[in-house]
Amino acid sequence: MAVGAAAWYLFGTKEGRDSVNKAMDGINELSKTLKEKAGEGLETASHFADQTIQKAKHKFEDGRSRFEDAAGEVKEKSNRLKDEAENLGRQAAHSADSLVDDARNKI
Repeated sequence: MAVGAAAWYLFGTKEGRDSVNKAMDGINELSKTLKEKAGEGLETASHFADQTIQKAKHKFEDGRSRFEDAAGEVKEKSNRLKDEAENLGRQAAHSADSLVDDARNKI
């Protein structure tokens, strides 16, 4: 009986219909506000994700560039050391030949 009385008040009287309309307006406004806030939250999260991705890409590119620079330096240094070793080998062979020639001359 209480449910029937409440339904009659809300839908059967002008004051009740006004109350229902106000409640519906309030619910619609709340729904609209929630949708706007959710949209703002998604936009903020998307912006944050984009910034994070850009920072990660920048750090990756920086690291790759440093690695390439270091690899180039190592390659240059190894080529120099190889050339120096070849020169030292030639000098040692020349010195050995000179020593052999000196020994032959002394004999």
